[in-house]
Amino acid sequence: MKPITAMPDTMTYDEATQRLTIGDGVFEPVPPQVWGYTVGGRNILASWFNYRKRTPGGRKSSPLDDIHVDEWPDAWSIELLEVLSAMRRCTELEPA
Repeated sequence: MKPITAMPDTMTYDEATQRLTIGDGVFEPVPPQVWGYTVGGRNILASWFNYRKRTPGGRKSSPLDDIHVDEWPDAWSIELLEVLSAMRRCTELEPA
């Protein structure tokens, strides 16, 4: 793992190395099943990142939606690791 040190704009995945890259941070190994995990047709990792990137996506409902953090909080990296762990467990249990 290499920590995220700046607000990221992009998230990419390399299936061959099972490497998830978010900005300058690296998380590995991330199995392809975790990368592609969806609920209700929505990719979980893409949705999670979309709300936390430098310029968040999603529906805008008030001027407060234009207020964003300037630095990547350590808590978000911890949260990402928890999400990856939960999704890994789900993909392992799915066949059962």
